[in-house]
Amino acid sequence: MMKKRLVAFGLAGVMLMGMSMNVFAADVEVNYTGTETVEQGTKITATVPDRYTIVIPSEISDGVNTVALSAKDVSLAVGHTVDVSLKNGKVEMAIGDSTKEDEKYDLLLKKDSTDVGTKSIINLTTADETPTVNLTLDTAGGKNKKAGSYAGTATFIIKYSDGTPSN
Repeated sequence: MMKKRLVAFGLAGVMLMGMSMNVFAADVEVNYTGTETVEQGTKITATVPDRYTIVIPSEISDGVNTVALSAKDVSLAVGHTVDVSLKNGKVEMAIGDSTKEDEKYDLLLKKDSTDVGTKSIINLTTADETPTVNLTLDTAGGKNKKAGSYAGTATFIIKYSDGTPSN
């Protein structure tokens, strides 16, 4: 009979050890008598992520000589930036897939009469910025080329930085 009691007591102890216990929880206990007004605060943290929209036209028709790039819905944390630049500093225009020199030329994009090259076109650093930048297409490179329908792709780089130095 004594063995059964020891086994039962031992099993009860094992059960207690398996139960979750909030002994080390950091909750605040407030004791009151029921007639007092008591206030207790709790710290709440939340993160709002950076957001931005860069608007780049998907196509530019023949005869249009300006491109408007813009930013909207910008919300950046302090120290975070968004930078927009032209990948190769120019747009290579060609008739079809031609590699002949007289059937291709470089189209330059200019901001305030200055070739943008690979420099920053739009640079966002705060939440209040919603710039629109008008770029002029400089077709001077195509003046002495063979007549035809030229096409090319302007590739823009949109670079987000959270202020962390890159290696």
